[in-house]
Amino acid sequence: MASIPVPEIGEREILIRVDTSGIGSWDPWMREGGMGGGRFPQVLGSDGSGTVAACGLTALAGLDVLKLKKGWALMILGASGGCGHLALQLAKRRGARVLALASGKDGVDLAKRLGSDLALNGRGASLVRAARQFAPQGYDAAMAFANSKPLTEALKLLKKGGTIAYPNGVEPEPNGFTGVNVRAFDGLADPGAFKRLNGLIARGPFCVDVSRFYRLEELPQAHRDVLKHHLGKLAVKVRG
Repeated sequence: MASIPVPEIGEREILIRVDTSGIGSWDPWMREGGMGGGRFPQVLGSDGSGTVAACGLTALAGLDVLKLKKGWALMILGASGGCGHLALQLAKRRGARVLALASGKDGVDLAKRLGSDLALNGRGASLVRAARQFAPQGYDAAMAFANSKPLTEALKLLKKGGTIAYPNGVEPEPNGFTGVNVRAFDGLADPGAFKRLNGLIARGPFCVDVSRFYRLEELPQAHRDVLKHHLGKLAVKVRG
């Protein structure tokens, strides 16, 4: 741990006094130099809350990339994770039919509670068959917050012309199939994105599931745990 000067902000910027910071699966990737270049020290962290609240815009950014439409059959890989469980709720509010591929029984239960039309264990033996039955004509789009060999098989159910969107940092990166687009994205903050996000959240109860809080000095352990099975968000208490 180290103390660094409070950054000076520009004319169109804000400074957030962070109380709690979220831990994302991309943070270990960034820590290992995945972003490349840059000046050091680099401060990790993409979402948090404090004097000025900031949400997980990554989930919304993925839906924007897909241009998600009402009635679409959408597959969400990693639907019980930090961004996935938020994307699930936002997609339902946009009128999509959502297949949630979650991790473990507890992940499936969470996805069901959050309103998925169908929730499956991403490691289940009958995954592809059940996914095909849910959308016999194929899926219009997919969001990949996780990836593995069984999940890759499920992605083959996308229609020609469909799109797979995934945030930078997901490993292994999803591969494209004939006639299917693959697009990476980042959750970049801007006033318009926050306005759209707040509009979707205001439609009804919205759950941000935090499965564990860490003290700041426990941050190394949080980086190890985020790569293991967990539900929802992991968060670090920066103050208090």
